[in-house]
Amino acid sequence: MMKTFYPFTIEAVELGRRMTYTSMFLYLTEPSIPLEIAYRLWVLRNGTRTILVDTGPPREEGEKRGLTS
Repeated sequence: MMKTFYPFTIEAVELGRRMTYTSMFLYLTEPSIPLEIAYRLWVLRNGTRTILVDTGPPREEGEKRGLTS
C-alpha cells in the first residue's frame, strides 16, 4: 500500500528584534559595531500536520536572559 505524500510549506514568524553589538557574539570584533538580532520560529504545514520549530536558546538559558515566561 502506497502512502500519500503531502509536501510541507514553511513559514517564518518573526517574534521580535533587538539591537546589540557584534562583540557580544563575534570574538575579536570591534566592540562598537551595532548588530540587529531577529528572533524567529518556523511553522511547517501540510495537508495533515502542523509542526512548530523553535531554534531559540535552551529553556535554562532563556530563563537566565529573561526571554521566557
